[in-house]
Amino acid sequence: MMGDSLAFTQAKEIAMSDPTDVQNSIERMKICMELRGHRLMTVSTLSGNARRFLAHVGKAPAAVTATDVESFMLDLCRKGRAARTRNDYFLSDFCC
Repeated sequence: MMGDSLAFTQAKEIAMSDPTDVQNSIERMKICMELRGHRLMTVSTLSGNARRFLAHVGKAPAAVTATDVESFMLDLCRKGRAARTRNDYFLSDFCC
């Protein structure tokens, strides 16, 4: 969980992104997942992944493009992340 708070802190420092916008987007994502019946651990994992993704791209959630997602996924692949990890991140990016 420590990585989640670090990623969110980094997301707050992004000049192009309003921290309130990032937090609101994450909260909406959590609510959507809870309404769909996801377990608490799944909600926590996917919302943390979304925070790290937003910190990586350095954009407001509404400004993220398909190219940003592809770039992030390629970065994970090149860092040797397992297919399961990459799939979790991909799911996080398109959860709601």
